[in-house]
Parts: sequence; structure tokens; C-alpha cells
Amino acid sequence: MASDIESALYAFLAADAGVTAAVGSNIFPVRAPEGVTPVLVYHKVSDPSIHSKDGDMNLAHPRFQITAWAGKYADAKAAIKAVRTALQGYTGPMLQGVAVPEIIVENEQDLNDPQSLEYGASLDAIVWHS
Repeated sequence: MASDIESALYAFLAADAGVTAAVGSNIFPVRAPEGVTPVLVYHKVSDPSIHSKDGDMNLAHPRFQITAWAGKYADAKAAIKAVRTALQGYTGPMLQGVAVPEIIVENEQDLNDPQSLEYGASLDAIVWHS
């Protein structure tokens, strides 16, 4: 169940016109290759499952953090806005038959990287799926 959600999230973001307008195909899990900008990086922060007294309900709600990095603050903000627009309130199927009853976007923040001098913006998304 949970192993497919990363692939589904990647495919969903890579297919969104607003996201690709902001970062092209530069979407990577965990970390981006050095020197690639603008870029989106996503990683799973937590992956709780829902259980009942009858056992596993085959429903999970992992939290993903998605971060946009760019050489300009406005570009990082535009990329994360595109991600928010794509994800907030989404319901429906994703790649490989992953059913998504709801995506909730929360906790948007600005970041900076003093070493690379890049600007960042990130958000957390709770992706309910079965």
C-alpha cells in the first residue's frame, strides 16, 4: 500500500501543468542533484496507518513535505503555489490504482540555503489513500 504512494505522488505532480510550468521535470525524492534549479524535492515525514479493533483498515495518511528551491524567491514561491493548487482538496485515483479520498495541505513555510544561496518554500501535505 504505502510503497506505491511515492510513485503516485511523483506521477501526479509530474503530470500537472502548473507544476511543470514552474519546475519542468525537476521533481526528485529526498534530494535533488546539485546545481539543478528550480526544483521540487519531496519526502515522507510520517506514515501512520488506521487500525480498528477488527484490524488494519487499509487506509493510511502519510505526511509529505514538498520543497521548492530556486535562485529567486519569487520562483520558489510560484513553484510551491503550483503544488498547493494541484494537491489541495484533491480526491480521486492516482497512479497504479491508488485511491485518494482527500489531500490536505498544511504548514507552508519559507526556507533558505546559506551554502547554495537558493530560496526555498515548502508545504506539508497529508495524503489519505488506500
